[in-house]
Amino acid sequence: MRLTATRLVEFSAGHRVLREGSQCKHFHGHNYVAELTATGLESETDPLGRTIDFALLKKKIGAWVNENWEGGFIIWKDDTHGLTALAQVEQQKIFVLEKHPTPEHMARHLLDVVGPNELRGSGISLLKVQLWETPTKSVTAISDEYARLMAARENSNAEIKE
Repeated sequence: MRLTATRLVEFSAGHRVLREGSQCKHFHGHNYVAELTATGLESETDPLGRTIDFALLKKKIGAWVNENWEGGFIIWKDDTHGLTALAQVEQQKIFVLEKHPTPEHMARHLLDVVGPNELRGSGISLLKVQLWETPTKSVTAISDEYARLMAARENSNAEIKE
């Protein structure tokens, strides 16, 4: 059985979802929590008994989030009016995302772009990102590797029941 470890990364950021029919079309912010689930060593644990050094996830992914998203504004690259407005704010931290800054796209960005870039060479791979936009709403992005692991687990559970 392969071990996974989960680290929470908290951050506050603004965004808006342009052309959205709800309140999300306005500039607003959230106190996000990203649950980062990763796997590491093929031998299950290091000499200390850890599958992953939690400090490494904080140092790599947490530092990226702090530098790029914490206290800033996440905006879609095609939101020209929003970009123009934000450019008027002195020293405003702006992160331009390729897609609308929905929690789905933000979680995908952490999983597919940030994780591989920041964890390169560490032996750790990000399997799942659950991004909480509010205490009652979250989305989960899973890697293909995690999907395969879960499918294999379900198949083996089905075989046991038969």
